[in-house]
Amino acid sequence: MNKWLLRLSRATGLMLVLLTLTSALWPAPPATRDQKTSLALRQIGHNYLSLLGDSTTRIPAVEENEDGTLLLRLEQKIAYDTLNRIARSVLADYDIRADYTLSLEDCSSGEVFLGSLWPGVRDDEYTDDSERACMGRDQENRCANIILAFATKQEAGTPFLTWFLGGLGVLLFFAGRLSPAPPHVTTPAPEPDLVPEQPGQLRLGEDCTFDETAHLLTIGTVQHELTYREAKLFGFFANRPNEILARADINEAVWGEEGIITGRSLDVFVSRLRKKLATTEHIEIKTVHGVGYRLLVG
Repeated sequence: MNKWLLRLSRATGLMLVLLTLTSALWPAPPATRDQKTSLALRQIGHNYLSLLGDSTTRIPAVEENEDGTLLLRLEQKIAYDTLNRIARSVLADYDIRADYTLSLEDCSSGEVFLGSLWPGVRDDEYTDDSERACMGRDQENRCANIILAFATKQEAGTPFLTWFLGGLGVLLFFAGRLSPAPPHVTTPAPEPDLVPEQPGQLRLGEDCTFDETAHLLTIGTVQHELTYREAKLFGFFANRPNEILARADINEAVWGEEGIITGRSLDVFVSRLRKKLATTEHIEIKTVHGVGYRLLVG
């Protein structure tokens, strides 16, 4: 009887640990757009153009990116400080109180070159803008579109109950380990075709090598010299072949040091890498809808 109780303890503990990890680490689904947030973003664009004395330019429809962010293709030279003051006023008028990220995207390249995370508007608020990224700094004179994103529930943190259940699961699992059992040895599966050629160089599949130091991607006999950002992104994929990678983890690894994390730049750079990989059948960057991307190595 005691033997079965110990086995049940191990099974229960393992189940609680898995539930905790799933709740804490599984990416939250992208925030869905509702009519109020779309109308608010169009109102922000209207108010900004009106401030410039432009009352005739048509405000385009709001688009929703794969990661749930909202895009307004205003295609104007935008002063970020002024835009954010207008945005906070409009969000207050629409009674939208969630924390948000306001960013500027280059019209031509799709690169996000300015932005910051802002707390939701409050009644009688006072916000020291000087402590925010990009505020009060010299700004490049570039044609820009507006990206607006709202924080998801997962970003508020993992509930205490989740961690409590996880800790209880660990205790039950190791309590069950006290039961003597025959040793069980598992052999880890080898990484698929991920062979180090020399320091800083990886071989992927049958016809592809990547030199992380020199930023060189070689497919067959063709060499592609990657930019710094392309190499950083591909290196993150190449060191995790066949793994499902969340957008948030990729953004943090590749763009985290810039102080702003958005999804639009990631899509642009993934598209560039796909074009370079188009000549090989053994490597492909697949989109995992609602999660992120996966580098398939065959």
